[in-house]
Amino acid sequence: MAIVVRKRKNGQNSYMVRYEPLGHKPVTKTFHLRAQAEQFEREVKRAKGADTLDQLAGTTQKATIAQAIARYRLEALPRLAKGGQARIAQLERIEEEFGRKFITGVRVHEIAEWASTLPRLGLSAQTVHHHLNAFSAVIEFSRRAMGVYVPENPVRLVARPKLGKSRDRRLKGDELQWLLKAAHQSPNPDLTGIITLAVESSMRLGEMLAMRWPLVDLKRRIVHLPNSKNGESRTVALSSTATRALAGLPRRIDGRVWGWVAADSFEGAWRRCKARTVRIYEEATAESDRMRDFLSDLRFHDLRHEATSRLFEKGLGIMEVASMTGHKSLSMLKRYTHMDAERLAKKLG
Repeated sequence: MAIVVRKRKNGQNSYMVRYEPLGHKPVTKTFHLRAQAEQFEREVKRAKGADTLDQLAGTTQKATIAQAIARYRLEALPRLAKGGQARIAQLERIEEEFGRKFITGVRVHEIAEWASTLPRLGLSAQTVHHHLNAFSAVIEFSRRAMGVYVPENPVRLVARPKLGKSRDRRLKGDELQWLLKAAHQSPNPDLTGIITLAVESSMRLGEMLAMRWPLVDLKRRIVHLPNSKNGESRTVALSSTATRALAGLPRRIDGRVWGWVAADSFEGAWRRCKARTVRIYEEATAESDRMRDFLSDLRFHDLRHEATSRLFEKGLGIMEVASMTGHKSLSMLKRYTHMDAERLAKKLG
C-alpha cells in the first residue's frame, strides 16, 4: 500500500490511498493534502491490526469496540453523506470509554450512564443524540460487516434526552467586545481569530477546525471547505474583518489553520474564555451598571446564529446567505425570513 500522487486540472496535487479489507471491495480515498492521506494510511494499518487480532482470537465474537471503530472509520465513514468530521470526534470519545470492551459485552445501562455524563462536558441534547447515533452505527456495522452476533443493538434501548426548541440566542450589548478582550489576554493567539471568524462567516466549529492554509486565499478573500456537514464542498466568502483576523494568525508546519484538532479540546478553551470574560467584566464595571444575564447560556454554536442574523441584516438574500452558511435546505433558514421581509418592505417604500 502506498500514497499515489496525481496532478489535478488546476495544477495542484491530490493524494490517493487504496485499501482492500479482507473479504470486501477495495476502498479508495482521495485527499487534497498529503498529511490527510498519511493519516488515512495510519488508520488503514490500524485496521489491519484489528483484522489480525480477529484472526488470533479465532472468532469475531471476541472483537472489541476499538476494532469495530477502526473498521468502521475505513469502510463506512468515507461513504458517510455528511458530518464526517463530527463523527470522527464522536467515535474517539466512544473508543476512549468503551474501546477495550467486547462488542457483545456492552450493556444498555453502561451506555446510558456514559450518555448521562456528556452534558456535563457542555454538550447539548442534540450532540448527545449524535454520539448515540454514532455508537449505534458502529454496532450495526459490526453485525453486518464483521459478522458479530448481537441479538439486539443495545444503543437503541437507551433513553435519549429530550430535544428543545431551536436556539435563537444572540449576542447582547457589548458581549462580543468583552469576549474578544478576554481572548486577547489568552496565551493562545488562535482564540481571538476563531471567535471573530465565527461571527463574521457563520461557519460551523467543525468546518473551521478542519481548515487548511492551502485552501485559504486571503487575496481573493475566500476559504474552500472540501468536507462540510451536509456532505458537499463549498467556498465561503470572507469579510474584511475575517480576512484581517486570519492574516494575523501564525502559520503551522502541518498546514492547519488552528491549533485545536478536535471540538473537545476547543470547548475547554471556550469555557475558560467565557469564565475569563465574566471575571474581567465584573472587575471593570460597577454592579449597578452590569448587563443582566451577561454571557448566560451562551454557546459557541450561538455565534453561528449571530453571524447568520447579521448576514440578513447586511441585506444579503436568502440564497446568498445559504451559500455562506451551507444550509442545504432553505427551510432551515425560515426563522430568519422576517429579516428578509423587513428589508424588502424598505425597498418597496
